[in-house]
Amino acid sequence: DFWDLFISLCRACGLPARQVGGWLVGRSGHVWAEVYLAGEGWIGVDPTAAARCDTEYVPLWVSEDGMIPLVYLGVPVIRKVPA
Repeated sequence: DFWDLFISLCRACGLPARQVGGWLVGRSGHVWAEVYLAGEGWIGVDPTAAARCDTEYVPLWVSEDGMIPLVYLGVPVIRKVPA
């Protein structure tokens, strides 16, 4: 998986990185990465889409050891709230 390789490369360069799992609004469950940048904090990155994560990514869990802490039993309904 792209996120696994991204996390490994970040860690090899001395950057703290971890995996995040959750949902993409209007799509499905997904896993992406976060990398810690000094002065900015944890930044969500989706290596699969080659993009920085935005409000479409809804995190449900974070894992720093690669273990996924839950199993998806169903797809929740996630809708945008009108502004």
